[in-house]
Amino acid sequence: GWGEGLKEAALYLESITEEGNTVGIALVPSHTLPPMRKAVVKKYTKTELYDFVMVNYYNVIREGFPIDELNTKYKLIHTVNADNAPLIFIFKRK
Repeated sequence: GWGEGLKEAALYLESITEEGNTVGIALVPSHTLPPMRKAVVKKYTKTELYDFVMVNYYNVIREGFPIDELNTKYKLIHTVNADNAPLIFIFKRK
């Protein structure tokens, strides 16, 4: 359903972020992300640099989000899956 995997992704990020870290979110729909206490969450734009980026698979396959562009500045560190299908990708700045 909508927002599947986001709670798990947010909990994972909460466990590794430090106060004031920035998280760029490229989520469709974006309002489903649970609030995060430490990180500053912003809508992802490719002109800004973030400590972490969170992308959902739906955004990649339906909206054509250019996930390959992230590989130049970010490293994939975590994937949230459901039934072996990817839901959310979390990247960390290199």
